[in-house]
Amino acid sequence: MPPQLIVSTSYRVWIFTSKDRWAQNAFLVELESKILLVDPGRCGIEIREWLLNHLGGRELTIVITHFHFDHVRDV
Repeated sequence: MPPQLIVSTSYRVWIFTSKDRWAQNAFLVELESKILLVDPGRCGIEIREWLLNHLGGRELTIVITHFHFDHVRDV
């Protein structure tokens, strides 16, 4: 499933949803100079593909809100 996209004038937010029974969400905030990845959890393959196509030399920061497996598994 392609990620959902929320657009603002200064950033874009991509929402990735895992394809397993937990349907966990990961959030990727795309700024001009950096990318913030929040709770990548169980969406690693989709996020990795997105990053390979869009990172473009920008800084990547990973934010984990808490340490449950569904938030940190694919880090």
